[in-house]
Amino acid sequence: MPKPTPGESRRHFIARCVIDDEARSDFPDADQRIAFCYSQYENKAETILIKNALDNKYLNAFDKQVDTIEDKNIKELTKYYQKNYNEGIKNYLEYGVTKWESLFTNNSLEKEYQKMYISIGNHIAQWYFRIFKTYISKADSKPYRTEWEKSFANYGGQVAATNVTGVSNTARKTLIKITQQLMRDPEFMILGEREKARILRSKFNHYSKFQAERLVRTESTRAANFAAEKSAKTLFSEDDLSKRWLTIMDGRERPWHQAANGQTVPMSQNFIVGGEEMPRPGEGSARNVINCRCRILPIPVEGAIPVTELDNIGVSLGRNRLEDFSLNGLSNTVEEMIVSVANRQVTEKISQKELMRPDNWDDIVKGAKVNDDYLELLTEKPRLIRTTGRSEQRGLSIKINTERYSEGMIDSILSHEIGHLIHTQRGWITEWSVNPLINDLFIKHRKVFGANLRGAKRVAHQKRFKELFGNGSGPGAWNLDEFNELRKKFPKLSNRQFKEKYMDISDYMGSITKEQIGFGHGKSYYRTKNWQMFEMFAHIMENKYAKNEVFEYLYPKLYKEGIEMLDKLILEYKNIKP
Repeated sequence: MPKPTPGESRRHFIARCVIDDEARSDFPDADQRIAFCYSQYENKAETILIKNALDNKYLNAFDKQVDTIEDKNIKELTKYYQKNYNEGIKNYLEYGVTKWESLFTNNSLEKEYQKMYISIGNHIAQWYFRIFKTYISKADSKPYRTEWEKSFANYGGQVAATNVTGVSNTARKTLIKITQQLMRDPEFMILGEREKARILRSKFNHYSKFQAERLVRTESTRAANFAAEKSAKTLFSEDDLSKRWLTIMDGRERPWHQAANGQTVPMSQNFIVGGEEMPRPGEGSARNVINCRCRILPIPVEGAIPVTELDNIGVSLGRNRLEDFSLNGLSNTVEEMIVSVANRQVTEKISQKELMRPDNWDDIVKGAKVNDDYLELLTEKPRLIRTTGRSEQRGLSIKINTERYSEGMIDSILSHEIGHLIHTQRGWITEWSVNPLINDLFIKHRKVFGANLRGAKRVAHQKRFKELFGNGSGPGAWNLDEFNELRKKFPKLSNRQFKEKYMDISDYMGSITKEQIGFGHGKSYYRTKNWQMFEMFAHIMENKYAKNEVFEYLYPKLYKEGIEMLDKLILEYKNIKP
């Protein structure tokens, strides 16, 4: 029976349907045939809804598989980076030079690429293969794994040939830059070798994880999509396969990738994406590949026959066709969402921001004007708890003193405490690691506040800051006339708001200098530098989402640099090139 094709108008389909031989045979009466044709076309909307739901089901399952194998490869590649950086540290401490020429070599990186492509490729290929167990009982991927590994290793080697020089240069430049910076730091140079080695290892461990993560996530899309296609071609002839482009639609996608979502072509043909021909997501020019998270869905045509070689490896299906094979049947073997075709319902997509909004958000905010865009940066929904005591974040629980932070200040405390949760969930700052962008800003602002100085130089440098913001014990001895003049510049702020913003500046300084200047949490709070950066980051969150006019007026450069750093992190997370 005739069915509407993608993009076919109702008028065109009805005209084609009423003269179709099969339709004429089943419905000799013209009125009945016309009614049938209209019914066929009206079912098209339902078909589209079901197709979209099934696409999402597959996409979610595919993404989970990629996430799993990414984590494994990030750990392995981090070890590679650490090994090379540690060798450079050893050389530096023994000889005064890193001997960078012998580190991060193209040959060693090519091997890492091949290992990564084999690991990701085998994982995804086997996952796709398992989908067909419903249709091909006793199907076993083992006879193909050697061939797959050779193919994935070869593909990884081809990619490496183009990319390893750039990757190597980035790592070497990082090694040289950091060691040279420390060599110019008198505070570092007076330390003993053991302490120098500890600091260097700690610093480069951060860079190792960050760079490994960036490389794996850059290549995983290319490797995973190649593997899914390879697995499909193992099971079916290319002539019996089509492929569909699937785009993760979360607001981070390129507009032309959004437009490509659902595009379906024969396996032998290329997709057209943003005017470019591409065999699969991840394989194309930089504008289509960098930070791309799109997936390929290989689809056997209805009635597809498994390749004849399957007869020889114990596949019970033999030469029988896959009766009634469809994406609907295929997707039932994928684990994610269940679509109720009977009820003809598809769950509407909810934005990440709304998914992460705490259940009692409106009760806490109470109509106050709040920029809550940071909610989309969360990965797990927090719980807000009212308190009359200290506002703080612990795990997913965030206590908010709604008496102290009423309507005019609620935006500040929410962005601050949720900021703590964000940097942990995103891995931007944890107990053990820190994103280099945050670390670099921390080092830069330490110098601004003189935390890198010693003795009389530090005292002289920090004198003015201490006069304004104290040093661990409370507010400074600011000239009252000067204070009142500053207060006049912010007539829209209440006295309470002005005081809180003043204290935020002080706490920012305290976090960076461990309260050499400033006050707030107390020196004992800052157990490690990472804890110092926890607090620095939370105040930058406040500056971006709740605004601190006093901070911006007094220290506009510091204020701007913090927000620019946060914007870069967000762009990186959203896979948008600055």
